[in-house]
Amino acid sequence: MRNRSEAMKRYNHCMRTITKVAMISAAALTLSAMSMAQERGQEHVGKPAPAFSMKTTTGATLTNQSLRGKVVLLDFWATWCGPCKAASPFMQDLHKRYFDRGLRVIGANAGERTRGAEPAKKYASDHGYTYTFTVENDAYFKTIGTGGYPTFVLIDKQDIGRNVRVGYADARKTAMENAIKALL
Repeated sequence: MRNRSEAMKRYNHCMRTITKVAMISAAALTLSAMSMAQERGQEHVGKPAPAFSMKTTTGATLTNQSLRGKVVLLDFWATWCGPCKAASPFMQDLHKRYFDRGLRVIGANAGERTRGAEPAKKYASDHGYTYTFTVENDAYFKTIGTGGYPTFVLIDKQDIGRNVRVGYADARKTAMENAIKALL
């Protein structure tokens, strides 16, 4: 009986160790992938933003030309993405605080399993978000080239890409807000 109890303790210890190693490895791979995705998006920084035409959930069309003279924050997100959903309240806060100063926050929905405006429209409505949501932005998201969700693209008033960031964490909020304020 004692040997069996000791064997179970060793087994449980080994399983906890294996689980910890697996979790650390997964985290390292995720950080590595985010870093590589971030690096791919940097080719757009300091250059004119690639031309876009985005359809809003209300049917309007937004383009680089229609937004010229505004600071634009594109938030590439999907309804299935946890970090994307975690970023949405901050996007709403930025919209409320800086819209009158010229910021346009655009929730650029991409990577959905369902086509059309309904997933993004329902998401915005369910949460009371009032910033602009656009749909079916897969092609433009591929143009940006990060492949990671969420991806934030900050474009200045002259349509120059100023910042591309992949992933969301509360620790990034201050830096993102400061970058926006510097452009307003």
